[in-house]
Amino acid sequence: MNKRSLFGNEQPHSGFVRALLENNRNQKKDKSLYATKCSSREIWEGSVRVANIGLDSFSYHLHLEDVDHPRDAQWFLQKVLGFGLNGCSFNPRHLRGWDEELIQGIGAFCDQHGLYLELTSSASDYARLCRRLILASEVGARMLRTVIAENHPGVSEEQRRVHVRFAVDNLKRLGEVAECVGVVLCISNCGSLTTAELAEVLGQVDSPFVRASFCNAEVPAAREDPVDSALTLAPYIAGVTLKDWRMCREGETDVHEGCALGTGQARVGEVYRILQQVCPKAPITVEVPTLSLGHTFHGLEEEEARVQQSVEFVKALDQDPVLVG
Repeated sequence: MNKRSLFGNEQPHSGFVRALLENNRNQKKDKSLYATKCSSREIWEGSVRVANIGLDSFSYHLHLEDVDHPRDAQWFLQKVLGFGLNGCSFNPRHLRGWDEELIQGIGAFCDQHGLYLELTSSASDYARLCRRLILASEVGARMLRTVIAENHPGVSEEQRRVHVRFAVDNLKRLGEVAECVGVVLCISNCGSLTTAELAEVLGQVDSPFVRASFCNAEVPAAREDPVDSALTLAPYIAGVTLKDWRMCREGETDVHEGCALGTGQARVGEVYRILQQVCPKAPITVEVPTLSLGHTFHGLEEEEARVQQSVEFVKALDQDPVLVG
């Protein structure tokens, strides 16, 4: 039976997922069901630390969506290899609506070349995330990154608590599926929850397969300090995205100018040093912002130059942490 057809409703643990969970409970996880590139146990309990540095596809967003000469996923993956990186992360914008054939091709390439793979989803509902966890497992992805659904601005404190309780319940169920298929479900620290609230949610879920994906450049928009936020989320971090912005004020508005890593104000070096101390096994994904000052796009040549500069900056930090100021 086509697994996609088993998720036509929102009922908890229906069809194929229920069978997976039952198998997991009875047999303590049959590894033959799903071949995974890097299990949660290998991530957190490996005896040897290997620096894992990858590149997010959004770093080449202009190239991938260029009107005159759009590049494809294979082009991006060749760039990752050319930089000598360990892995990659794909933004949902570049997965063509989570096209299964495309994702299977990406997974096959990563498996052939020994790259770790992280996939990102904008979905937060149970049914779609179940489907995507299963597909992520089938293609050998180590992580599925997603977000907790946004709160509407101005909601009451009681409504906010209800929202958090719903998120906890949803993630507990998804954690069972994630454990069964061997893919870590990572919650990004963006959206309406504060860093402390996200840590509280993950603490209540209490699953090694539901973790945090930390990005240093998301917290300034919430008026939070990147280093403090990294320390707060450290017990739960399974993946890291590093990017940089120059921030300035125009009247009453914060304006972010995307820039190469190490040239802005998102405290990339300090965050990197902290994370290497508190969660050294979490892979580092480099994402170079596409937008410049005033939310205008820079050109293809500048995008290429920024990516190269950013990758070299993070490599230098990894090779010689003393360089971190």
